[in-house]
Amino acid sequence: MSAPSLDYAEVLDYFIASDMAKSKKLAAKASKQFVAELGNAPRNMSEEQTQAFFLEWFLFDYEYEPGMTLAKSYAANPPASADPAKVAELKQVVDTQFCAIFWVEGVAPLLNITTLEEAESGQRFAVHNPGLAHSVVPGAKGALGCRICQIDGEWYLPGEPVFYFLVEPTQQLKDSLHLAELNRPSFTSLIVQHFGRA
Repeated sequence: MSAPSLDYAEVLDYFIASDMAKSKKLAAKASKQFVAELGNAPRNMSEEQTQAFFLEWFLFDYEYEPGMTLAKSYAANPPASADPAKVAELKQVVDTQFCAIFWVEGVAPLLNITTLEEAESGQRFAVHNPGLAHSVVPGAKGALGCRICQIDGEWYLPGEPVFYFLVEPTQQLKDSLHLAELNRPSFTSLIVQHFGRA
């Protein structure tokens, strides 16, 4: 199975090209909100991690208008030059993506699949991601904080994992985290959980 062509550079380029002055102001406003949600700069976070996390948050979570993110806006109103297949993939990402803490339940490196179990719901997802499948030690358990999405019936990571800990949860811990009503964490709360506040 080939990975989807999630090219976020096209989304950003379109956003910048549409109105350079407005896009700079919006990015500055978003940056302030991102820092505020993190409680200033988290400890032990590299510049590269900060930029990658900000970009993912800016595309999927920052609402520049109520209910409207950059990814959602592009998927709903793509430029005429956009590849229809890529737009269709992005629409699916926008509609299905969510952040959560998952238990790593298994890995199949040859298939590039990692089986994740959402901590709160107990639901399992077979996630296609070569980097993840080859970084998890077969047989090892762990906790992973990340965003996942579904494209054409298959699950993927549309960004980078925020954290991965080698830990094997007991059944009692798993049961205690299963909630009758889901209260999934925000992307920035995953960052704060891992890196802490300044």
